[in-house]
Amino acid sequence: DLMIGTRPGEDMATPDLVGRTLEEIEREAIARTLLALDGNRTQVSKTLGISPNTLRDKIKRYGLE
Repeated sequence: DLMIGTRPGEDMATPDLVGRTLEEIEREAIARTLLALDGNRTQVSKTLGISPNTLRDKIKRYGLE
């Protein structure tokens, strides 16, 4: 059984991820993080581990402006 990235008692196939593309998941992660951090893009990029330029490009691509 492959259990990479799970905690005890946590199921690998969580219902909110099954059947969704990585792009959809990434868009939601960015959108939720923007909301949680009141749109502070510097903090969002640090939290998500991506550069500010990459964040800017993804915000534009996903229509999150």
